[in-house]
Amino acid sequence: MAIKLRQNSFFENVYLIVRDIPFGQVVTYGQIADLLGNPRMARQVGWAMNNSHTLNNVPAHRVVNRDGLLTGKNHFPYPNAMKNLLESEGIKIQKDKIINFNHGKFEIIQMNELLSLIHISEPTRRYAISYAVFCLKK
Repeated sequence: MAIKLRQNSFFENVYLIVRDIPFGQVVTYGQIADLLGNPRMARQVGWAMNNSHTLNNVPAHRVVNRDGLLTGKNHFPYPNAMKNLLESEGIKIQKDKIINFNHGKFEIIQMNELLSLIHISEPTRRYAISYAVFCLKK
């Protein structure tokens, strides 16, 4: 899967990535920031997600914080909307946190470490990481 990023809009690039998150999968704000080339911009990814609720086809409920907490839940139409959407996709939630969240993160970290051991260009590495993020199995 190739995500064609645009040079002029950070928020739009966030939305391009989020639109490609498959049903039943989640990613973190930090993972999206990393895919966009700056892992320190997780907060800005959060701002983009907070502004995405008026847009069509941006599944904001699939983006959570690094611990699997539903920190964006207050930006949905009602308090349990994010939880209900995730549970409808088969994701288990307890006390506003995804149960067994570290499993997927571990696979992404392994992929990132593996790619850092081989000599490939940065854009190729970013593409490979993005592919790994979206191909994780539950």
